[in-house]
Amino acid sequence: MIETLFGLAQQGQVDAKGMPHPLQLALFATEFSDVLEFRKPPPAVQRMIFGVLTPIARRRGYRATYPQISRTVLAPRPQSETLAN
Repeated sequence: MIETLFGLAQQGQVDAKGMPHPLQLALFATEFSDVLEFRKPPPAVQRMIFGVLTPIARRRGYRATYPQISRTVLAPRPQSETLAN
């Protein structure tokens, strides 16, 4: 999630406050619900809203992660370092 947020910021896909598009946020909330929790609106309202927005976001081409901004694509590790991990 953090990798994706930083990648979107590098590509200029965030607003002046550094926030991605609301449809992107809906995907983040759904995909990363085990590590991400928005404070507002209440959780029941979030589930309802994100349940509606997530399919719309996917149809519009938004994704929770993007291979083209992955760390392994932006800064690939040397072969010897990759084998050690």
